[in-house]
Amino acid sequence: MHKVEMRRFHRIYQEYLDEHSEKDLYPVLNGTTIGGACTIAELKAEEALEQAIEATHQANSTRRQAEEDIAKVEAEAFKVQKETGDFINLLYKREAEAEQEVLKEFNEWAEAEEIKERPAVQEIKKSLADLGATAEHIQPLSDFAGALDNPVMGKNGKTYVEMPAPKVMLPLLKNVVQKMLGAFEWARGAQEQVRKHVEHARTSIRAKLPQKKREADQQNEARWAAERQQEQVHKHSRNAHSL
Repeated sequence: MHKVEMRRFHRIYQEYLDEHSEKDLYPVLNGTTIGGACTIAELKAEEALEQAIEATHQANSTRRQAEEDIAKVEAEAFKVQKETGDFINLLYKREAEAEQEVLKEFNEWAEAEEIKERPAVQEIKKSLADLGATAEHIQPLSDFAGALDNPVMGKNGKTYVEMPAPKVMLPLLKNVVQKMLGAFEWARGAQEQVRKHVEHARTSIRAKLPQKKREADQQNEARWAAERQQEQVHKHSRNAHSL
């Protein structure tokens, strides 16, 4: 029996008692069973209402669960978003720090290179000053370099190169040629000095070879004598132990 049958049972049972005995002698329908007097339609309506209420409760429970799930998802999404933002900020920070570190290393390298190359630059400036080169020679030198790339062959078989601004270039080229000749002369002199020094060193070494050989022989003889003496000591020691 289900709920609907139970509610019908009280009403039908009351009718049976009333028919077979004095009416209301056995009251079955009371405060707890009065609903049993309902008709089938009322019972179905009541059952449908209860089902609707139950469905509403379930829907509300489902909605609350959905709201809780949505809240959890939103909280997790906010957490992930915050962590992502923190991670991106950390990346930006590390990138900036790496950039500063690279820039620092580059500046240190550039400063070291500048210090290292400063004497060479000063020497170049001094050499240019010795040659009499100034800023006014830059353009004529550039034009002259271009003319060297495009020499002209004359009818007499000679090669000609156009010289721009001869009054400016000729004194400069004369100084350059003189400096180059002086450098070659110095190089030849230095080479001769090196040759003489090497020859002197070889002569000195050859002269010292006999003396060095005698010293080496003496050192070897002394070492061999020490080894023989040590061997004699060990021999006497072994003989004493055997006695």
